[in-house]
Amino acid sequence: MNRSILIFAKPLFLSMLIAFAVSCSNKHEEMTATDYVNLAQEKIDNCKSGHIRMKYTESFDNISMTFESVSNIDFYFIKDSTGRVKSFYSTINSDTINTENLFIDDTLMSLNKGIISRCYYSQDVPLRHEYRMANNGILAKILEYDSISCADTIINGKKAAIISADKYGKTSWCLRTHTNQTCIIDSEGNLISIASTEEEQVMPKATATFRNDYDRIDIEEITLYDEINPDIENLINGKHSQWANYPRPEKTPIPRECNPIEGIEYKSAPEKAFDWRLTTFSGDTLSATNVKSKIMFAVFYGLDHTVGIHALYCMKQIDSIYNNDDVCVVGFNIGDENEARVKAILESCDIHFANVKGKSLFEQYGFPSYINFLIIDCATNEILYYRQGLTYGVEKDCGVSDYQKMIDEALKRK
Repeated sequence: MNRSILIFAKPLFLSMLIAFAVSCSNKHEEMTATDYVNLAQEKIDNCKSGHIRMKYTESFDNISMTFESVSNIDFYFIKDSTGRVKSFYSTINSDTINTENLFIDDTLMSLNKGIISRCYYSQDVPLRHEYRMANNGILAKILEYDSISCADTIINGKKAAIISADKYGKTSWCLRTHTNQTCIIDSEGNLISIASTEEEQVMPKATATFRNDYDRIDIEEITLYDEINPDIENLINGKHSQWANYPRPEKTPIPRECNPIEGIEYKSAPEKAFDWRLTTFSGDTLSATNVKSKIMFAVFYGLDHTVGIHALYCMKQIDSIYNNDDVCVVGFNIGDENEARVKAILESCDIHFANVKGKSLFEQYGFPSYINFLIIDCATNEILYYRQGLTYGVEKDCGVSDYQKMIDEALKRK
């Protein structure tokens, strides 16, 4: 995804902070959280144009990756007579990024390192963030949050108001999200900074954080206008004229990625499973010869993406269907470095089947992707079935019913 789209990751919050920054002056200090929210929404709804200058810090952390980036952003926008965002121009600059974005005539264009592109999406994937607001024409309503609170504090010797908003959601079988967004505004109505955190936690115990995002915006300048500012209008129109002669790609929407079951070329697995002796996350040693079941359901997975959680769900369901005499389920984790977090996720998901550190065996097989399902005859060591990737999808319960049929067929032959 284009980096510029990710820059404006919190539209609800951005709406609130812009409005609140210009609406706090001369207001009575004993205001409720709802008063602040309503004032913020009124101000942002009534402005006709504006300019925001900010420094944006983004960090991302999950089991396998951590990064942080800082960007300087200028964002200019104009709304039409109905209050819809009609056009905007933004610049994003960091050590590695120098991007300009222009939204006008219902088209988003990006200029990056002298190359211009148009951003299109299929009808199933709406425009995101600031661009979604421009496309829909309505700046997001703050009251969509589950809870909003307002408090007072002292920053640099000056009284300031803190608005904090929380939202909760469930994203899959055992994942929930918690989003917290906070802005700080001093008694003169000057916005000091905003911060946002989003955690994806494993249910039901929620002891393990699967993913954690943190955003911070330090505002250098916010200017809103009751009318369309001519300088902003000339800037946007001038950029549009300047970019008119650039080569344009076709207006073909980018289709959503799909992974059909039929027609995919899979890497062939060997006829016989490799021998192995590996350490479990509980500290024990497990080997292929220890498995006394008739069938082994072996899954190679990683937890750096939610498909790893879905693979765990599939294994858990298969494990609940059969007894150990018939089927043994073994998860082969392929190299998540944070073992403590892996253990916490396994515990939170109430996983009782064996999970081993299987990176070496994964490399021995040479599988092209990190989700791989194998059904193995434990007596002959024959690989009866192999599938690469979570191709059955969540909509088909991650393939549980399909794998059950294959395992039942294998058990009938025993």
